[in-house]
Amino acid sequence: MAKTYVINCGDQLRIEAEAITWIEPGDTAKYLGVTHSPWIKKVKYDPTEHLRSWCSKLGRAPLKGRQKLLLLSKHVLPKLRYRLANSDPSKVVLAGLDSVSREYTKRWMNLSTCVSSAFLHCSVQDGGVGLPSLATEVPLDKIGSMLWLDGSQDGHVKRLAKAIGIEDELETACRRWEIQRPTKKMRSVVNEIRQKRGEWENLGSQGPRGPYWRKCRASNGWMRRDVLSEGVWDPCVGHLEPEMGGKIEPHFKVDDKTYIPDLVFLRGTQRGIVDPTVVWESNPNSLSEAAKKKVEKYIPIMKTVKDFTGKSSVSLFGFPVGGRGT
Repeated sequence: MAKTYVINCGDQLRIEAEAITWIEPGDTAKYLGVTHSPWIKKVKYDPTEHLRSWCSKLGRAPLKGRQKLLLLSKHVLPKLRYRLANSDPSKVVLAGLDSVSREYTKRWMNLSTCVSSAFLHCSVQDGGVGLPSLATEVPLDKIGSMLWLDGSQDGHVKRLAKAIGIEDELETACRRWEIQRPTKKMRSVVNEIRQKRGEWENLGSQGPRGPYWRKCRASNGWMRRDVLSEGVWDPCVGHLEPEMGGKIEPHFKVDDKTYIPDLVFLRGTQRGIVDPTVVWESNPNSLSEAAKKKVEKYIPIMKTVKDFTGKSSVSLFGFPVGGRGT
């Protein structure tokens, strides 16, 4: 069926007395790098050749490999990321873009062609190269913007979201990108995790100065990460909500108090409890003191664990890790 349009003869919309120019049928307009048309929401955009062209020009620049990678990560890919988040790319296109960025990164950094993609995309703080993955970030950007519209408390935004059917679009996008839609239950779990982290930062022996590392590029990723924006729903929910498909640590109740060690292991004739902890290295004995506290914490459940494992001998281990990576 042929497309039709309606001519709006009303007054033009204005922003601070300045009239907004209409886009005529058949014309397009570019806003922040994204081309729009009256016929469709967003004009499709094929970025693969653009990325190759930009990487080729960047490769000819008299810069070191790490400097080229920094420009690619901080300028080139974010520019593409915004355009892609406001267009309709397929999984194949996004995977192809990541392949191009990995190809040039390996070339600039003199890396073998068989280097793992996970190593390239892992953050520098967590031991990787730090190359952004568009196949991961773009779907999260698109769904995140829909969630913002869907959860807005502004009356005008609510009416707009309802008019464009944001609920149906959100469900379709989550199915298409195979991303679980965050629920109120998930958000409550995330808030609980944030509260736990705040409690940890207030501990005299473990948490001092922890907040100062939030924006430090040298700190471990978990200290900087915002659990709502990093796509870590599954580990968080699996840790706290076993009925949602995840695993949970064993629970031992003694004298109306519940103990939840991270690991009870059974290997050969060995039986033991291991409970990791992260401490701030405030003195040379911080790690040993934290390990000792963990052992003392779980002494009351020794008999229960022996009954649970069927062994008369069970070992306790504290596994301290320094907040600065030691």
